[in-house]
Amino acid sequence: MTELIITVRGTSRSEHRPERATVSVSAVADGPERVDVVATATTAAASLRASLEALRDRGVVEEWSAGDATVWSDRPWTDAGPSSSLVHHAEIRVAAVFADPGAVSGWLDAVAADERHRIHSVQWDLRAETRSHAEREAATSAIGDAWERATGYAGAAGRAAVEPIEIADAGLLAGTEPGAQSERLFAKAAMDASPAGFAFAPAPVVIAASVDVRFRAS
Repeated sequence: MTELIITVRGTSRSEHRPERATVSVSAVADGPERVDVVATATTAAASLRASLEALRDRGVVEEWSAGDATVWSDRPWTDAGPSSSLVHHAEIRVAAVFADPGAVSGWLDAVAADERHRIHSVQWDLRAETRSHAEREAATSAIGDAWERATGYAGAAGRAAVEPIEIADAGLLAGTEPGAQSERLFAKAAMDASPAGFAFAPAPVVIAASVDVRFRAS
């Protein structure tokens, strides 16, 4: 019987409840005087730093960081054209990783109460050990998916069994197209600001894997 080689791509996708949250906010200010604008943004950033430091002491925040002040100026556009007076702007970005996702909403409520603060994004992720385990499981599941596909093809061709002879990340086997080998999809929070505070609807963190497997069918 002529040797039959079957090459298939197996995929896997799993969803996981977020365990960590990375929050991006900033302290902002604008006005006619550059020195005053920078001072206001610096003071606003100091309050963010103080609150995050307190949360880190309690173990709620794993780490946080703040950048230097970014300062720029422009002339606002009016019906008559550009304003003759410069308006100065300052922004200091602050990022924090929360070990307790449940604490994010309350902290952002407090942040939003200060008009000098701006909320940019919340991204949800898994702890390192959870992610590593999930990625291994995804790779195993992707190989199982490839086996099932190959078995189906072999059966349709009148062959009884398949034997794997090559396994590689998607796109690395000769004759296959590149694909996503393993990806982590971060869930961004949908934020709904209301008088009652921020309502979060984080999507699950998705772990996906894709492998190419070449089988010999007999």
